[in-house]
Amino acid sequence: MNLCKKLLLSLLLLLSLSQSCFGVTQFVSKINCGTVNCIGTEDYSSLATWEDATDNAGDLTAADLKVFSHGGITGTMGDGTSVTGLTSGATGTIIHTTPTQILIDAISGTFQSGEVVERVASNNVTISNAGDSAEIVASVYDDDGNLTTTTVMSGVTANSTNHRTITVPVGERHNGTVASGTKLSVNDNVITIVETNLVIEWLLITGTSNSGSTTRAIGLNTVTNLNPIIRNCIIYNYTNAGAGTGEAIGGAGGGTNSIYNTIIYGVEGAAVGISGGGITTNCYNCTFYGNSAGIGNGNGTQVAKNCLSIGNTTDYGAIESIITSGSGDTTGTLDNLVAATEFVAPTGGTLDFHLKSGAQAINAGTDLGATGGVQFDIDNRDRDTLNDTWDMGADELVAVAGARRIIIVN
Repeated sequence: MNLCKKLLLSLLLLLSLSQSCFGVTQFVSKINCGTVNCIGTEDYSSLATWEDATDNAGDLTAADLKVFSHGGITGTMGDGTSVTGLTSGATGTIIHTTPTQILIDAISGTFQSGEVVERVASNNVTISNAGDSAEIVASVYDDDGNLTTTTVMSGVTANSTNHRTITVPVGERHNGTVASGTKLSVNDNVITIVETNLVIEWLLITGTSNSGSTTRAIGLNTVTNLNPIIRNCIIYNYTNAGAGTGEAIGGAGGGTNSIYNTIIYGVEGAAVGISGGGITTNCYNCTFYGNSAGIGNGNGTQVAKNCLSIGNTTDYGAIESIITSGSGDTTGTLDNLVAATEFVAPTGGTLDFHLKSGAQAINAGTDLGATGGVQFDIDNRDRDTLNDTWDMGADELVAVAGARRIIIVN
């Protein structure tokens, strides 16, 4: 075979691979979305109904599940109904259709960009791309009040790329306190994680259960390699009025559990009480105050980096590694810190665990890079891009002329 033929075959192979490779696109559904800040329409009234509906996608890593963009719905495109591409002849089943996207499963054939995808006559969308693999996202609004229903996240197969995410749109997020933001207030287990690679971010979570066993704001089921990421949340005043205990984040889920830039206070049990053989729990830049324990005792590997654990009955239990993390007792690398000199308002009405000027935690942390979004503080400030010297705790305090801090939105 001469050189020209080899080059031609190599080019054809590259073209074939490029045509069969798709990117990843977030398929976004709006939850609890009223008329105040919601542009468009509400997809689901609760996290539980969204979870149940998107369970039908099954294997999120499968090649026959894709998300397409479109320019608007003609008629109706109901969940669970069959569709056909009028040009390609490709077929599939609708998981859900929003005003700008459609998620189709069990695809047979190849849908073409620009073609009409029809359910029945006069009920269709015109897609504007060839489809991408999906990250399925619940964008949770504050418009219709607190969400009060427990949610069990299970039923899909996922990986670190194709998974489900629970988030809050920028205009609905908290400001680093519980004075505003999207709130889950559930008198039971709030979110139980059974599926892998779930991301939970920007939520306020509270509640009072009444159970004879341990209940949790975020519970990890005993499943191997759950690998959740929990970031930029505030979990507070979660208790159990029964004989059991209320924990913030706990359970025995396997794999690597990542908890970043999260504030937990006023919890009856441990802020983080995850345990189990073969488990690694990484708490990075978290703030724990006024709980039974900051990070409780447990087997497995538990790591605290840049955390502030102050005013808990036990700030750090018998954990594997404490790196540049402060405490109110003698268990931290920076010891005997006092809440009143570290935080803006650790007591009183609306508690505020932003760092105050002069706090010992300022510039006392370690640069943790940008993996998993760890660089974004509780106000969404990007420590990495802005070249900050990292503080301990969830807040990054930067002196700005005429203002206490900058809040970054994306």
